[in-house]
Amino acid sequence: MRFLICLSFVFACNNAVPDDTSAPIDTGTGTGTDQAPLAGLGTLTGDCWQLDTELADAAPSIFRNDVDLGAAGFVYDDLTDAAKAVHDAANLGGSSILSEALAVDVLARCEGAGLLKTEAEIVYDAAGKRTDELVTIDGSKVGVSVVRAFKYPPGTPLEIVDATDLLNGKLSDILDSSAKVSAGDAWVKQILSVVAYDDTAADSVEQAWATLDASVKADTIVYVTVTSGQDADVY
Repeated sequence: MRFLICLSFVFACNNAVPDDTSAPIDTGTGTGTDQAPLAGLGTLTGDCWQLDTELADAAPSIFRNDVDLGAAGFVYDDLTDAAKAVHDAANLGGSSILSEALAVDVLARCEGAGLLKTEAEIVYDAAGKRTDELVTIDGSKVGVSVVRAFKYPPGTPLEIVDATDLLNGKLSDILDSSAKVSAGDAWVKQILSVVAYDDTAADSVEQAWATLDASVKADTIVYVTVTSGQDADVY
């Protein structure tokens, strides 16, 4: 019997983003693996400031980091402005605002991502799958989608077969939205931000990713963030 895999997509409405969406929130400074993460939610460690040549590279890539929320758990006031904007916006039918905000917080702190548009604001030329956010990194427009790697009930290991299904579905959605986004909002690359329940889930995601067909992985960047501490509310 297959357990439930919880997916989370970032959905938001127009009124939570500044009227001038050409001005990004939380624009970072440069890249370099020796640079510490910016301040934000929890203690962030692992791969950081990785995205420079990857934004122009046609090959797929995968990175992994960790955020420890500690005893305090999810503290809204600790979020970057970009993550607060996502949190404050009403998403379009989802119930996972905390994981969505956390994913944006990590990208803002660790890759200098500035928020340009939320899901409801991105314009497409045809109906289809939608990308969750439009951000800027190093001056380039980048699409971002968020998914949780989690199996119910909590503590049940996420197996490689589950992670394969998870990635195949979401990466296929990303290909669809990339093909249909309008020229004005077109991104140079998409990031799939995977918020992982534990190291086992993250390991399964990495192993599953390595086996995926090249046509599915395309040039998408997979960004795995393992949560710890008081993180139950995120899932």
